[in-house]
Amino acid sequence: MSYGDYQQILSNQQQWDKLGWPLDRKSFVARLDELREVRNELMHFNDKDKAGDDAIPKLRNMIELLRRYGS
Repeated sequence: MSYGDYQQILSNQQQWDKLGWPLDRKSFVARLDELREVRNELMHFNDKDKAGDDAIPKLRNMIELLRRYGS
């Protein structure tokens, strides 16, 4: 699945509720969109600086959230 697929699924309130996560759905989906853009910049060999200095902390934050709530 792509980031866009995850965004579409998790934008649906019923699907989000099935996760039972105490997170704000709209903020989570917005963060997925930011990470999708970072991923596309890096994987398509575009200007790495465009991803920005805050890309690594954003990725680490998402990894931590998924580790915490994903199991």
